[in-house]
Amino acid sequence: MENYYEILGIPLTADRDRIRRAYLEKVRTVHPDINPSENAAKEFIRIKEAYDTLFEENKRAVYDMKLKQAATTQQNIKNFHYDFKSNFGGKQETGPRTPSTALIAGLIAFLIALAGGIAFVFLSK
Repeated sequence: MENYYEILGIPLTADRDRIRRAYLEKVRTVHPDINPSENAAKEFIRIKEAYDTLFEENKRAVYDMKLKQAATTQQNIKNFHYDFKSNFGGKQETGPRTPSTALIAGLIAFLIALAGGIAFVFLSK
């Protein structure tokens, strides 16, 4: 998600007057009639979209909510590995993983039970 505040170079707390001034400053350098660059038209459209969204209070409120959700989601994705490790197992292991004693004991118990079940089936015939 594009950050319209960064596009216009303004803080999140900017008022409507500051938004208008930032827009006019950017447009003076990027407008396709003034700037012969190939990307000028695309950049002008981005700036106009940012201005239109941030200048209208209702659109800005919706955009701010979406921006906050995107930032929160991005932070959760970024910290997923850390959170997973901290919640399930504490510190991250650095060496090769070896099976724990409980896992080996459980596997042996399963194999013994399986062998007993197989023996029961053959002996009951």
